[in-house]
Parts: sequence; structure tokens; C-alpha cells
Amino acid sequence: MLNVHKPDKEDNTALFPVVVHIHGGGWQRGDRDSYFYGGPFIGSSLAKRGFVTVVVGYRVGSVYPENILDVANALKWTIDNIKQYGGDPDKLFVSGHSAGAHLASLLVSCPKFLQQVDLSYDIIKGVMSISGIYTVGNPFSDTDTIQSKFYRTVYVTPTFGNDPKNWKKASPVHHISKRDDSGTHHRVPPFCIFNATIDLNLNFDGQKFHNLLTSKGISSQYHTLFGTHGTITRTNPVVDVYYKFIQETLKKLNITNKHINLQ
Repeated sequence: MLNVHKPDKEDNTALFPVVVHIHGGGWQRGDRDSYFYGGPFIGSSLAKRGFVTVVVGYRVGSVYPENILDVANALKWTIDNIKQYGGDPDKLFVSGHSAGAHLASLLVSCPKFLQQVDLSYDIIKGVMSISGIYTVGNPFSDTDTIQSKFYRTVYVTPTFGNDPKNWKKASPVHHISKRDDSGTHHRVPPFCIFNATIDLNLNFDGQKFHNLLTSKGISSQYHTLFGTHGTITRTNPVVDVYYKFIQETLKKLNITNKHINLQ
């Protein structure tokens, strides 16, 4: 299921940019309607700024890759139907928080999931990733800690199983790391990565992923915003940076957008 948030302003002459947002919850809980998980705030706030925002649900508590295939199918629905709601499928961005940020990042770093629903890897123009997990086995440090072991017991094993090889395959860092200089890889869109000032030590993984992207020549910007892991996705500064990032990305792609200055 998904919710579509539309700008109040109707326009019969041009379509609005589109943001698909994926909620968090450790892959085990959360939904698109919960204020706590940020979907309603992101959806309504971006709609006020001139974006059609699609807040998607997926099977929480399921075994990977069911969750990411749900997201891929929601993206497919969006591409096929969003014009009915005033959205432009050629100006599509993906956003996620926490586990949702992991799913968004994996979707663009490992294009097989888009291919399974007959979507091209270049449909996504940019990714906004809030407090994400990019190294599934241990996003907190390079060493194993009590926090890492607890996190794997509660979140990783129920979702991804016990095999570290599967954790690696489900990690965006793995797919970006194995890119070489051959120039034969699929395009990875620009990233805008966020962490909160108090973020369960996920700042480590966020900075690591940002540095990895830039080392591979992939455009990435990194922001630390005031708040906690739970509150950052419900704050206006996140929406302000989203707005600027989308504006800059569309300009670099030479895609005109009459709605980008709507307030």
C-alpha cells in the first residue's frame, strides 16, 4: 500500500517532481501512516513545497528480499500511474529513513531489483538517505561490539538470516566497493546523506558510505542535522535540504522545472 501527497496548487501546464519515501523501523516494524516513523511529515511537507510525494509501505518482519521487492513494485506503480496525480515520472527521486534508507540505497546500488520489475536503473534522479544502514552486518564501527551483536540478533538475523555472505550482498557498500574503473557499470544517481547529532552511532556508516561514493566518482553530499535517530525524519531542516538538493540535481541534469520555486 502507499499514500500519495499532492500539492494544493493545481497546474494543467506542467507536472510536479516526484519523491518516493520509504519509512524506517529496523525492517521489523513501522508503516507509511505512522507519524513516529516520519512518512506523513515528509509527505505533507514536500507536497507544500511543490512535490508529489508517494509514501510507500512494505512487508515489515518479512525475510529479505521481500521488503525491497515491495519497494521496487511501489516504484513501478509510481512510474506507471503518477501522472494521474500531477507527478512527472521523469523527475523522480527516492527517499528513505533508517531501514528505509537502506532499501533506497540498495535499490540504486544493485539494479537487479529494478530489473525484476522491468524498470531501468536510470529512472531515479537522486537519493535522499536519512540515518541509513549501508553495512548490514555492522554499521557502527570496524570492530565487533556489544551494540553490533545486539543489533544483529534483533534486526539482522530475523530479516537477512545467519549467513554473513548474505549480509554482504544486502549491503550497499558491497555493491559500490566492487565497482572498478572500467566504465561498464550502471549509473548510480547523486546521493544526499543525513545523520542526526545523536544517531545510535550510525554516523560512522553514513560518513563511510559518503566517502566511498565520492571515491568512486559518484556525487554525494553529507549533512549532520540536530536531532536524534527517531526525530530527524520529522524536522523542517531535512525538508529544506531535500528541496535544495533536488533543485541542484535537476539543474545539473538540464531538466527544467517550473515548480521548484514553489513555497
